[in-house]
Amino acid sequence: MTSLQKLIFLCSRYGYVYSAAEVPGKVLPGSYLYGPLGTELKRNLLQQWWTSTVLSQELVYGVDSTQLMYDYDNDGQALSVLNPYSEDSTNESDGGSLIGDHIFLQSSCRKGILCQYPAGLKLLNYKLPFGLAQIGHCFRRNFDNMESTKFLFNLPEFTQMSLQFYSPPKTATKWMDVWQRERILWWRKFAAHPSKFKLTDIKTSETQQTVEVQYEFPWGVDTIERITNRGDVDILELQQMGINVQGKFGRRTVTPVIIEATAGLDRGILAYLLDAYQEKERTDTRGKLRPSELLCFHAKITPFKVAVIPLKNTRDMREISEHLSKELRMAGVNTLYMCDTQTTLDQHFVRFDAMGVPFTVIINENTLKNGVIAMRNRDTTLREKLHITEVTPLLLKHLSTE
Repeated sequence: MTSLQKLIFLCSRYGYVYSAAEVPGKVLPGSYLYGPLGTELKRNLLQQWWTSTVLSQELVYGVDSTQLMYDYDNDGQALSVLNPYSEDSTNESDGGSLIGDHIFLQSSCRKGILCQYPAGLKLLNYKLPFGLAQIGHCFRRNFDNMESTKFLFNLPEFTQMSLQFYSPPKTATKWMDVWQRERILWWRKFAAHPSKFKLTDIKTSETQQTVEVQYEFPWGVDTIERITNRGDVDILELQQMGINVQGKFGRRTVTPVIIEATAGLDRGILAYLLDAYQEKERTDTRGKLRPSELLCFHAKITPFKVAVIPLKNTRDMREISEHLSKELRMAGVNTLYMCDTQTTLDQHFVRFDAMGVPFTVIINENTLKNGVIAMRNRDTTLREKLHITEVTPLLLKHLSTE
């Protein structure tokens, strides 16, 4: 069994992500479902991307655009494409009217963001540069079911994280360099093996320059994000529709060029799952070496930051465990509370390691006597003793410095 097959099995076993074919109902081939753990992983990555690309940037603003839009052929005629989830699976064109299931589902966020450019220009009193960012569901037009062997890499429906940065032509090269650096550093920040995330050389065509962020997948190096200098072609299309696209740069009025950074979230999740997956021999509580599977996620993106377990199912231990779990959740630390005394400590550790939980807090007899708990580290398997009042501050400090 290959490492990818082992990872797919682990993801299905613990409810990270699994084929929609595993559940009842008619679904599009190649579709996948995110379970509770996978949904939290996905949400954490989206939050980190939004923080890095929008909230921490002085010149970037978030937008949200519809993905149900007209597309046009070379003669300017509106097209419509059949909804892939309808009973009928034949592509049709009906001159652009939205009738029944015949709707056009966008394959990227590009057009949705671009149509918001005039509003962004007005917001900033027509000053350049600035950027607009969106997270949206997109739909692959030419889906080959054979690609489903690559797990999450090519899906018929996927989530895209996209940025368009509108730069004066004079500073476009500078901003292209800035966003290349920003994006590769972001991917490497949460990786256990940062060197597996690489930037390609610049590829130049007649109208644009492109750099790709790539990852070493089991089938070879493949792309998870593209950073492109698209020039002013898209902006000039807006101008041809009678829209004012001119922006101010100093005392000059210029037509901007677009620096675009577009990443596939599902591809990124697969890269981080592969990056985090490890097989090790670990010593159990009896001192014996046993094979284990681990997901060594970065603490900021792992679904649960800590698991809290009482050693005995007594009222006092349950109350302390529930109180600590609530305190952690109220502090913003996603916590898994598990009161299952039929499961041994070693079984708990094996399960939490495979789920990617970095810390396990053990409530025992000492906790009832003097407030001391044991906290186990996923990566080192070491356990340290500390007072229960120190747990929340310690975890918050750990999460804030990662």
